[in-house]
Amino acid sequence: MKLGDLLPAGRPAPPTVAAQVGVAEAVARLVAEQTGFLVVVQGGLAVGLFAAADALGLLAGPRPGFEGLTMEQVAAGLRVRASPHESVHTGLQRLLDHDGTLLPIMEGDVLLGVLDLRLLVRCALADLTGEIDTLNRYIRNLHDAAD
Repeated sequence: MKLGDLLPAGRPAPPTVAAQVGVAEAVARLVAEQTGFLVVVQGGLAVGLFAAADALGLLAGPRPGFEGLTMEQVAAGLRVRASPHESVHTGLQRLLDHDGTLLPIMEGDVLLGVLDLRLLVRCALADLTGEIDTLNRYIRNLHDAAD
């Protein structure tokens, strides 16, 4: 299965936030949008992701707060990304190699969507279960033919 197959058709674009927006405003957007992440945009292009976990990390960090910090300063860039033509297994491995939980699916500089680790794991397990079932049938057929 390809990553592009997991992008729902007709789904609204992921919520965005400008790179110049402050952390407090971005956290308010996370809550208002009831989402786990925001796509950080600059000049009309996706340049990073800001996840709820990032906000929690800032609150637990050595700073007493995040006053004055902008998305540009704290958001994770798009260093881990994938093409819609790549396999689910490739995308999952890429996320695991980089300890990521969100995988931007991009065609050139255009963000098509974001897939999370949980969805990729479920799809990979479904693929493996299908392969195991096929092998079990093959083994049963060999056993039946030998009798």
